[in-house]
Amino acid sequence: MHSQIRALVFRKPHALAAAAALGMCVLMPGRALAQSAASEAAHERHASKADKDCEDIVFPDGTVAECPSPAASQTASIAHSKHEADVVCPPPTREDGARRCVLDSDVDLEEPLRLDSFTRLDCGGYTIRPKVVGTPRITTPPPAKPRVISTPEVAIVLMKAHGVTIENCHIGTVASPFDFGVMVLGSKLPAEVLGDQSAIHQLQNTVQGNSIATRYNGVIIGESDDTTVKDNEVRSMVGARGVGIDLLGDSDINRVEGNTVIADSPNVSTSVPLFPGALSTPQRLRGIRLNIGNAAVSSFCMDGELIQILARQDIRQEDNVVEGNFVDVGLLTSPFGIATAAGVVRPLLSGNTIVGAHQALHFSGIAPGDDFGIPGHCAFDAQRACGVNADCNIAGCDEASKGNCVGASTVNNLSIGATDPLVVGNTVDGSTGKVEIGMYVAIPPPHATILQNTVSHASLAGIRLNNGNMEFTTVKGNTLVGNRFGLVLAELPGIPQETQFGSAISLNDIVGSTRQAIATGVCQPQAIVATSCEVNKDCGAGGTCLKRSTALPTELSVDGQGNYWGRTCADSEGFRGFDEPDALGLRDTSAPNVTDSHPYGVSVAGGVDDTTLTCR
Repeated sequence: MHSQIRALVFRKPHALAAAAALGMCVLMPGRALAQSAASEAAHERHASKADKDCEDIVFPDGTVAECPSPAASQTASIAHSKHEADVVCPPPTREDGARRCVLDSDVDLEEPLRLDSFTRLDCGGYTIRPKVVGTPRITTPPPAKPRVISTPEVAIVLMKAHGVTIENCHIGTVASPFDFGVMVLGSKLPAEVLGDQSAIHQLQNTVQGNSIATRYNGVIIGESDDTTVKDNEVRSMVGARGVGIDLLGDSDINRVEGNTVIADSPNVSTSVPLFPGALSTPQRLRGIRLNIGNAAVSSFCMDGELIQILARQDIRQEDNVVEGNFVDVGLLTSPFGIATAAGVVRPLLSGNTIVGAHQALHFSGIAPGDDFGIPGHCAFDAQRACGVNADCNIAGCDEASKGNCVGASTVNNLSIGATDPLVVGNTVDGSTGKVEIGMYVAIPPPHATILQNTVSHASLAGIRLNNGNMEFTTVKGNTLVGNRFGLVLAELPGIPQETQFGSAISLNDIVGSTRQAIATGVCQPQAIVATSCEVNKDCGAGGTCLKRSTALPTELSVDGQGNYWGRTCADSEGFRGFDEPDALGLRDTSAPNVTDSHPYGVSVAGGVDDTTLTCR
């Protein structure tokens, strides 16, 4: 049924993002307008032309969509291929009309459901469960208890498939979770359709309107483009650690939209895999993650066919959209709500709500000192990539060993960050005590644009910029209210400092901070480095506040437009510097080189006009 063919990897050109220009005028655009324009920008970069002239389309699984006639379009070619597709419904589903597979009852799976291109799986509200429920590796207390893999390990698999829809399914339950829920692997868009919006739309994979309960990861999109994961309830980390929705490797123009992502019952005593067949390791919880990965090779075999996701320092993950999701991963393991990491380019994070996370929105990457695996090859097969010897003898795909793994290595001198994220209209709500930092912009510098977000009641900080991020970040139109520190400008030790303060921070409301509006220190030792401070007392017993050492002028206004600090113009002209404490000894900053020369005496996060005057 599934032919054994070579995997085709297509690279595609991308124009530079224009979305970062949003919100840079005096009159701030409405959130809905900003989000809509930015959301559409990614797909427009890949769909800048009308229907292309018809040519045969070679799919990653080796099949070819032939042009029905010389005068036809690429869209017609795909439509013809879809009409001719011989879809086989995997048991226990049955066929119900053209290319539609359904269930008639709840079922226990013995093998994953593998769906061919152009299949629509509609479970009709029925539940699929694993025949055997697995258990995670328990590391404490000793002795460690080994992992038991669920049967099957994965519920639903798309391998090199396009145009698939999965809907109305209950995929596992909290009482009977799969280890992994839905995996979309190797579904790169064919090079022939790039720039053709109509053709791309027909090839979109969709995971929509399902509930997914898993031990580890709910949805994995690996080396795949144009997949929409929408309106699902994802309860992962059932008695373990893991990720709700994970975008891995060279995966572009995917959409993660309107999902509810919950860490159901995480267990810090577990050590877990984040990919089938991977080693179990302690992992930080993550709600939604975008990352090219740093493991040399991740291998997945099914029906004798192998997909490998390789760590390559030259690949990038481009133009993905994470929009309108609700995320609660709690505070165990210092988790990230939505994380954009190494190699992620121009992601749009828009309109999401995060109510539980150590860092609600996290931006980072691989920095010098971090390990990054470089693939080698098998001694008897130079085409087989490997990170360890086990990649050269994979059950179900190899009849015999392909020899030892040769040439695999680990380097720790790379700098690969998330680049040009647009962060607009998100809400971080720490009112229930489950958010510590609203946004954490780490290293390498991602050149982030942060517009019109609301961060409230974070117990450590609203927005924190570290080291080189103070050179390149735009922070505009945000409301930071009731956080311990509203804005943190920090230098982590042992990392290159900023050479200038070039960030554009203006027209924000930074009000009601419970400790102080601005902090410029981080706590030591390293275990508490995420805690911001102004004095040692802020770090608790045994902690030391390491203040930002640079004396670079740090101006928190742009083109004569500063921020609103919750003060009227009659109150020290809207901003209290280090030498302007009030009667209670309170001020907005304790750092002599930090100032806002043009503060406002009224709220400005919603926008200003010519009648809105600064205090100075």
